[in-house]
Amino acid sequence: MQKSFEVERIQCSLKIGKSYYSLNNIEKAAEYILLTAKEASVKLTETHDSIYLKYFIDCQYYFNQLLLQAYIVDETKSVYNAIKSDSILYNKCDLVNAYIINFIFFYWGLGDFESAKIIIDEHINYCDRYFPKSSELHAYYNMLKAVCLKHLDQINNSEASFRKSKELYEGQPNNISSAYYPTVLINLANIYADINLLTKYKNCNLNILQTKLNNSLINYYAIFELQMAIGYGYLKFNMFDSTLFYYNKAIEIRSANIHEVIYMYDILVLTSFAELYYKMGDYSKVHEALNRVLKIFDSQSLQMSIDRVTANLLNANTFLNDTKYSLAIKEFYSNQITCDSAYGRKKYYFENIFGGAKVQYFMQDYGVACDNFYQYFEYYKKKINDASFFLSEVELQGYIEKFESVNDYLVSLAEIVHEDSIVSGAYDAWLFKQGFVINTIRKIKSIKDTDPVIQSKYEELVQAQSELTMELSKPTKFQRKLDSVMNIKNLREKELAALSKNVEKELKQINHSDILKSLRNSEILLEFVTYKFKETPLIDQNRYGVFVLEPGTKKVNFISLCSASLLDSIAGQALDFLSVNALYDNPELVNLVWNKILPYLKDKKRIYITTSGMLNKVNISALRLNVNQTVSDLFEITYLNSSKDLLSMDRSQNTKTSFATATLYGDIDYSLSASASEGTYVTGTLRGLNYFDFFMTDPGARRSKWQKLKYSKAEIDNISLRLKHYGCEVKLLDRINANENYIKSHYGPLNKNYSPELFHFSTHAYFLPQKKSKSNTDGIYTTYRRMGDFSLIQSGIVLSGANKNWNVTDSSYYDDGILTAFEISQLNLQNTKLVVLSACDTGLGEISNSEGVYGLRRAFKIAGVDKILMSLWSVADYQTMEFMKIFYENLCTKKLSPRLALSATQKTMRQKKYEPYYWAGFVLIE
Repeated sequence: MQKSFEVERIQCSLKIGKSYYSLNNIEKAAEYILLTAKEASVKLTETHDSIYLKYFIDCQYYFNQLLLQAYIVDETKSVYNAIKSDSILYNKCDLVNAYIINFIFFYWGLGDFESAKIIIDEHINYCDRYFPKSSELHAYYNMLKAVCLKHLDQINNSEASFRKSKELYEGQPNNISSAYYPTVLINLANIYADINLLTKYKNCNLNILQTKLNNSLINYYAIFELQMAIGYGYLKFNMFDSTLFYYNKAIEIRSANIHEVIYMYDILVLTSFAELYYKMGDYSKVHEALNRVLKIFDSQSLQMSIDRVTANLLNANTFLNDTKYSLAIKEFYSNQITCDSAYGRKKYYFENIFGGAKVQYFMQDYGVACDNFYQYFEYYKKKINDASFFLSEVELQGYIEKFESVNDYLVSLAEIVHEDSIVSGAYDAWLFKQGFVINTIRKIKSIKDTDPVIQSKYEELVQAQSELTMELSKPTKFQRKLDSVMNIKNLREKELAALSKNVEKELKQINHSDILKSLRNSEILLEFVTYKFKETPLIDQNRYGVFVLEPGTKKVNFISLCSASLLDSIAGQALDFLSVNALYDNPELVNLVWNKILPYLKDKKRIYITTSGMLNKVNISALRLNVNQTVSDLFEITYLNSSKDLLSMDRSQNTKTSFATATLYGDIDYSLSASASEGTYVTGTLRGLNYFDFFMTDPGARRSKWQKLKYSKAEIDNISLRLKHYGCEVKLLDRINANENYIKSHYGPLNKNYSPELFHFSTHAYFLPQKKSKSNTDGIYTTYRRMGDFSLIQSGIVLSGANKNWNVTDSSYYDDGILTAFEISQLNLQNTKLVVLSACDTGLGEISNSEGVYGLRRAFKIAGVDKILMSLWSVADYQTMEFMKIFYENLCTKKLSPRLALSATQKTMRQKKYEPYYWAGFVLIE
């Protein structure tokens, strides 16, 4: 009787609270629901009767909706202890699960993500014991754990949990029906900056929405949340009309069918509209929406939460974009203090540091701005270093690009303020990300033999790369397993990255002092950069600049050169014989690139150069300073893949070059037919695609055939004789023997053979630029196919039998005569000192601001090659043969180093009255 009375009293109290709630009398509703929660908590602790747990769970729901978790902290914890102490109660799985979900949200509402994570970890074990493997709960709790870790700024653990949740959802028979699967997708899309996952997120929500609408019993709460999620997806694509459409649809659902007060929904709607108006530039509406959000927090005395932090951050950024700097700096500073106090110095704290630095930059408080930018740089440097131990190559590249903006601000500061600390700080930030991904790949390759576990995992990666190579070698319509194979390859890279942490903690950090110490007094380093000069919060200008590192002054200087549009418009005209020759005699280009630099070159003999942007496609050392002299006539020029390589390269003059072993490819039979050995020659044959084909995409370019090169035989015969004369062991691969199987089988990634010290390829090569994407997404989002493996497929060397497969229509081949850059990157060429690419366009590729050129040069560097001689445009057959004859005479007979041999060869070609088209395109990358 006593129990019945107590249950009825609690039940009555809860009903009164619900009635007030339905009448939107929140104060009275909270009073009665709180009373119910306290009584239910006490009785549950005393009796362990599950009926009281049911009532407490009901109360939890309302307190979570009203964001009033702080009022039942003690009660919530005592209920949890009661559940854990009673095995019978603990075995009531559905009830316990409902309580735990609310318990997690309870901690989220308090901003206590650490405690939430502990509860989730315990309940993941609980689910493993009490729920079948087919239960969606396993995926759901891993998703909740990932969200906690994200707010704790543990991006590595968060990514792993999101990835595990994704795998578990995709293992469900009806994963498309789960409303939480898209949440996993959008979070991974944000980590990887992956437009494919972003698209999948949007489409998945659309499919789920359609399924829900087709149900006879409509869940309006789910429909509302889906409409908001779809709108958010369109917002990421900057499709504002579609975003507005779905947001308004969600509001209609809310108004017509969800009448109770749910502050989480109100805050979601208002902040979503604020983000939309922010992107549209309607700042008055942003402030209006955010003020309503803050009014909800203040009127209900709601505690601090992530929602409030992000609302304040958006408010501050809106003031910044609206050039209301005094209001912006006040908001950033206040939010920074709040974040530090509530959550520590994690993501949101540093986002406010970065925002404040931008305000100080535009207020011309440059010293303070630089200090804060550098604080943010140190933060993101740590995040990128951490990411290198859990992301794949393409994921890491996308992650790094998210931090590009701070580099632009630092370089802009270097342009404005010529203080040593500011310029050197900007250079260090630039240097940090240069070649970070390729150096991470090299690091993993270098440790693969240090541990049996790593070696085994590396062998698995090699297998995955091999399967991906086979899939990518097929015509597009036959690449049915591409996504699954790519996913396996990425997973193997991630596993190796994680294992590498046990061997080497992180890449050695190099700064300007290291570079300056490595330079001799007669040397200088020119680090060309492309950056966005920040004129206003919303207006920037793409520019070229150069960091000048001169050991005599022991400091870094920065020179702003010109707008990118001006230089690119001039350099981009070099497409054929006439335009290339005109470019290298163009005084305007010389003025843009060299005039401001020349005063720093007094008494210098050697210049180290790293290039950026369109300068990757121009041999700036071949530009004429006057009628009789090019830059390379006055200085010894060394092109570096990265200025970091300066610390490990052979710095000697090296006037005694010799090669013990060499492999030569040439006089290649591209058709594997009896008549092909004689060849059909075309006057003026180019060693690659002609420029009409050059700008075509893959299917168009493959309509043509590769012509046999008339002078290739003379070229490799001459080189072979010269090398043998000086004691070099030469392997000559010609006609049908010049196949890709030889190099892949002898120098594969697991092969222990020492690669030859010299490789020479006298053949065709190609680079097929991707179509420019018209995607209108946020700038941080890129397709994972834009860089990495897919860009390395766009470049390649043409070997025997290529004509059979270049325009293939079936999918039954592997060694197709086309040695792609992706395949080259998998080779083991650690012993190779020099690769000579006597072919067209071998220096071209997709350009990344942090990683340089994604093409053959990157592939050979990953494979371990020391130096690469390559071409920047389509080279002519006969003149290239003559060029190589002179080059090897300088290299072998005169024993010059490759860089001096190249310089001497170009000078001789000029003396023979050859136009720049025939000699200026060859550059040596060290």
